[in-house]
Amino acid sequence: MLNGETTECRGEALVELLVNGTVVRNRCLVAPVLVCGADVILELDIIKRLRGVAISKDGSVSCGVKLCGSAMIPPAQQLSIDDTDFSAAFDGHVWTVKWKWRNREPRLSNN
Repeated sequence: MLNGETTECRGEALVELLVNGTVVRNRCLVAPVLVCGADVILELDIIKRLRGVAISKDGSVSCGVKLCGSAMIPPAQQLSIDDTDFSAAFDGHVWTVKWKWRNREPRLSNN
C-alpha cells in the first residue's frame, strides 16, 4: 500500500468509472481494505484518461479540467501537505515532495 503496509488482493475486476458524464473502463485490483480508509485509489493513467480531475472542498468531483497553463489554482495560492512520512507543496504549477526518512536518506550500495 501507499503507507508501507500490506493488504490482501482478492483478484481483478473490470470496472466502469463514470465521473460527470465521462466513462473510463479499466481492469482494477480488488482489495478489502485500502490506505487511510479510501474507497478507491485512482492512478495517473486513469486521471489522464479522465482528462484531469479536480475535487472541491465540498467533495464534488469534476473531470476534464486543465491544471497546468490555465491553472485552476491561482499561482499566488500555495497548497501544502505535512504528513508523517512526507511533506508536499504546490506553488500553482508544480508539486514538490520531500520524504521524511526515519534514520537517514537511503543510498544505493550496488554497482
